[in-house]
Amino acid sequence: MWGGQPDVAVEHWNTSIRLSPRHRNVTEHPLFGLAHFFAHRYDEAIAYFLTDLANMPRNPEVHRYLAASYALTGRMEEARQMIDRLRAITPIILPRIVSFRDPEQRELFLSGVRLVAGEEK
Repeated sequence: MWGGQPDVAVEHWNTSIRLSPRHRNVTEHPLFGLAHFFAHRYDEAIAYFLTDLANMPRNPEVHRYLAASYALTGRMEEARQMIDRLRAITPIILPRIVSFRDPEQRELFLSGVRLVAGEEK
Protein backbone atom coordinates (compact mmCIF):
# COMPACT_ATOMS: atom_id res chain seq x y z
CA MET A 1 0.00 0.00 0.00
CA TRP A 2 2.61 2.52 1.06
CA GLY A 3 4.72 1.62 -1.96
CA GLY A 4 2.09 2.92 -4.36
CA GLN A 5 0.51 -0.41 -5.35
CA PRO A 6 -3.00 -0.42 -3.86
CA ASP A 7 -4.28 -3.33 -5.95
CA VAL A 8 -1.40 -5.57 -4.89
CA ALA A 9 -2.06 -4.55 -1.29
CA VAL A 10 -5.72 -5.59 -1.59
CA GLU A 11 -4.68 -8.98 -2.97
CA HIS A 12 -2.28 -9.53 -0.07
CA TRP A 13 -4.84 -8.41 2.52
CA ASN A 14 -7.51 -10.66 1.04
CA THR A 15 -5.13 -13.60 1.20
CA SER A 16 -4.14 -12.88 4.79
CA ILE A 17 -7.75 -12.43 5.87
CA ARG A 18 -8.80 -15.64 4.11
CA LEU A 19 -6.03 -17.55 5.89
CA SER A 20 -6.57 -15.98 9.31
CA PRO A 21 -9.17 -17.53 11.61
CA ARG A 22 -9.47 -14.18 13.43
CA HIS A 23 -10.63 -12.10 10.48
CA ARG A 24 -14.16 -12.89 9.47
CA ASN A 25 -15.17 -9.64 7.79
CA VAL A 26 -13.08 -7.90 5.13
CA THR A 27 -14.77 -4.57 5.90
CA GLU A 28 -13.12 -4.58 9.32
CA HIS A 29 -9.73 -3.77 7.79
CA PRO A 30 -9.34 0.03 7.65
CA LEU A 31 -6.77 0.05 4.85
CA PHE A 32 -9.18 -1.33 2.24
CA GLY A 33 -10.78 2.09 1.89
CA LEU A 34 -7.37 3.64 1.36
CA ALA A 35 -6.48 1.13 -1.32
CA HIS A 36 -9.66 1.88 -3.25
CA PHE A 37 -9.17 5.61 -2.74
CA PHE A 38 -5.66 5.52 -4.20
CA ALA A 39 -6.85 3.34 -7.07
CA HIS A 40 -9.40 6.11 -7.86
CA ARG A 41 -12.35 3.86 -6.98
CA TYR A 42 -13.94 6.50 -4.79
CA ASP A 43 -17.40 4.96 -4.48
CA GLU A 44 -15.88 1.71 -3.20
CA ALA A 45 -13.60 3.68 -0.89
CA ILE A 46 -16.60 5.58 0.49
CA ALA A 47 -18.36 2.32 1.35
CA TYR A 48 -15.32 1.12 3.33
CA PHE A 49 -14.79 4.50 4.99
CA LEU A 50 -18.42 4.57 6.11
CA THR A 51 -17.91 1.20 7.79
CA ASP A 52 -14.71 2.50 9.35
CA LEU A 53 -16.58 5.59 10.54
CA ALA A 54 -19.17 3.42 12.25
CA ASN A 55 -16.40 1.44 13.97
CA MET A 56 -14.14 4.43 14.73
CA PRO A 57 -16.42 7.50 14.92
CA ARG A 58 -13.75 9.79 16.40
CA ASN A 59 -10.88 8.86 14.10
CA PRO A 60 -9.83 12.03 12.24
CA GLU A 61 -8.15 10.12 9.40
CA VAL A 62 -11.39 8.36 8.49
CA HIS A 63 -13.14 11.73 8.35
CA ARG A 64 -10.38 13.20 6.17
CA TYR A 65 -10.41 10.35 3.68
CA LEU A 66 -14.17 10.24 3.54
CA ALA A 67 -14.29 14.01 2.94
CA ALA A 68 -11.66 13.72 0.21
CA SER A 69 -13.54 10.83 -1.43
CA TYR A 70 -16.80 12.74 -1.41
CA ALA A 71 -15.08 15.86 -2.81
CA LEU A 72 -13.37 13.94 -5.61
CA THR A 73 -16.74 12.45 -6.65
CA GLY A 74 -18.38 15.88 -6.63
CA ARG A 75 -20.48 15.17 -3.55
CA MET A 76 -19.51 18.48 -1.93
CA GLU A 77 -22.35 18.72 0.58
CA GLU A 78 -21.45 15.35 2.08
CA ALA A 79 -17.77 16.32 1.98
CA ARG A 80 -18.52 19.54 3.90
CA GLN A 81 -20.46 17.58 6.48
CA MET A 82 -17.42 15.34 7.03
CA ILE A 83 -15.20 18.39 7.45
CA ASP A 84 -17.67 19.83 9.98
CA ARG A 85 -17.60 16.55 11.89
CA LEU A 86 -13.80 16.54 11.67
CA ARG A 87 -13.66 20.06 13.14
CA ALA A 88 -15.67 18.78 16.12
CA ILE A 89 -12.90 16.22 16.75
CA THR A 90 -9.79 18.26 15.96
CA PRO A 91 -8.85 21.73 14.72
CA ILE A 92 -6.38 20.11 12.28
CA ILE A 93 -8.09 19.72 8.93
CA LEU A 94 -4.94 19.09 6.88
CA PRO A 95 -2.10 17.41 8.72
CA ARG A 96 1.32 19.00 8.27
CA ILE A 97 2.88 15.62 7.60
CA VAL A 98 1.35 13.08 5.22
CA SER A 99 3.28 9.82 5.27
CA PHE A 100 2.85 8.53 1.73
CA ARG A 101 6.02 7.70 -0.15
CA ASP A 102 4.30 8.02 -3.49
CA PRO A 103 3.96 11.74 -4.30
CA GLU A 104 0.92 11.07 -6.49
CA GLN A 105 -0.88 9.39 -3.58
CA ARG A 106 0.04 12.23 -1.26
CA GLU A 107 -1.18 14.86 -3.72
CA LEU A 108 -4.42 12.98 -4.44
CA PHE A 109 -5.31 12.91 -0.76
CA LEU A 110 -4.29 16.53 -0.17
CA SER A 111 -6.14 17.76 -3.26
CA GLY A 112 -9.37 16.12 -2.11
CA VAL A 113 -9.18 17.63 1.37
CA ARG A 114 -8.14 21.03 0.01
CA LEU A 115 -11.03 20.95 -2.41
CA VAL A 116 -13.61 20.55 0.31
CA ALA A 117 -11.81 22.77 2.81
CA GLY A 118 -12.03 25.63 0.33
CA GLU A 119 -8.32 25.97 -0.38
CA GLU A 120 -8.83 25.16 -4.07
CA LYS A 121 -11.41 26.52 -6.42
